[in-house]
Amino acid sequence: MFSYTASLPDGWQLKKIKEISETYAGGTPSRSSFGFFGGFIPWVRSSELNRNEITDTEEKLTELGYKSSSVKWVPANTPLVAMYGATAGIVSWLRITAVTNQAVLAVPTCDELANSRWLYWVLKFNSGKLLTTVQGSGQPNLSKKLIDELEIGVPQLLEQQKIAEIIDTIDKAIALTDTHITKLKKAKAGLLHDLLTRGIDEHGELRDPTRNPEQFKRSALRKIPKDWSVELVGEVFDMQLGKMLSKASKKGHNPYPYLANRHIQWERIDITNLEWMDFNSQEREKFVLLSGDLLICEGGESGRTAIWKGELENCYFQKAIHRLRPKDYRIIPEYMLRFMRWAYDYALLTELTSKTSITHLTSEKFAILPISLPPTEEQQRIIQVFERHEERIINKETRLEKLKLLKKGLMSDLLTGRVRVKT
Repeated sequence: MFSYTASLPDGWQLKKIKEISETYAGGTPSRSSFGFFGGFIPWVRSSELNRNEITDTEEKLTELGYKSSSVKWVPANTPLVAMYGATAGIVSWLRITAVTNQAVLAVPTCDELANSRWLYWVLKFNSGKLLTTVQGSGQPNLSKKLIDELEIGVPQLLEQQKIAEIIDTIDKAIALTDTHITKLKKAKAGLLHDLLTRGIDEHGELRDPTRNPEQFKRSALRKIPKDWSVELVGEVFDMQLGKMLSKASKKGHNPYPYLANRHIQWERIDITNLEWMDFNSQEREKFVLLSGDLLICEGGESGRTAIWKGELENCYFQKAIHRLRPKDYRIIPEYMLRFMRWAYDYALLTELTSKTSITHLTSEKFAILPISLPPTEEQQRIIQVFERHEERIINKETRLEKLKLLKKGLMSDLLTGRVRVKT
């Protein structure tokens, strides 16, 4: 953590929090007494500080509850610090006038002493330093005294304001990007449903069952376009469960890496922390993974699917995983990947899974899962539309990570004075 003891930027002063803020915590009215809760006074608990901004509270006090406890009013636009338990060290911004419980410390300031928004970012930046001082003491609880004694470098008010404005600008860009990602992910499920029930015509448009009912037919999977067929998994795929784990398979005679259930995530494969077991020549031929293989979890989150893209040479898989390979040109693996996500979301797999102590998607039942099967040209169009949407999400997520790194760097530079702002 940066220390000001060696050098302090020109024009900055070394001060303790208590020199620029009269901090105070709140209280909790007795829950055993009637009439203290359920009123109109916002009451902030430490668990609510997980939000960057507090604009409302889960519980509210009555006037009687307010008067019967040690709570104090906290003005709007005040930094709050959680002091106890799992949320200790978390800093939030109180957007409304409210009261707090005893686990929340208000850190108000007046305009003559410090900019409150700058102080909010200073507290965020130093929260790790505060927690470090109490590590090893069981539960890392903070205290009013500990926060009051925190030493910080304090620039002139105008520089404080400029620093806060810069960090706020980046923070708003992060929040906006995060909102875009959330909206795109919500739209993803709806888009997938439309693509797998309405399809895309040769003009790149979704078919409309209301305006053009003659283009659709009833099937085992509800209404689908007329030129689509319905096939069973076992009719279009060669299916193979992986090798059974045993003590004998772990002797190290012919060890190779293998995928377990936990490595198969939705639409991706995690090849970190692979384990090894023996595969003889016949087993290697039977259980080898080839690029384009679909891998489906048999247990756990039954139906979770990803495509093997040749991430590792000579890799195999264990019995908790189904491997699917197309028998012919009728189905494209990337289409089946999306179909499995849709089938899972719409509970098509529920009736197929056997429920003992753990849910299982057995080979026998999986083989009779019906698949809506467009012509291969339309499968390609569906894949392309969906991949473009996914690419938008990936691009936004990449931008989000860059913004977060930029914010981290700016906080480190501006709040320590390594980089000065023009005032």
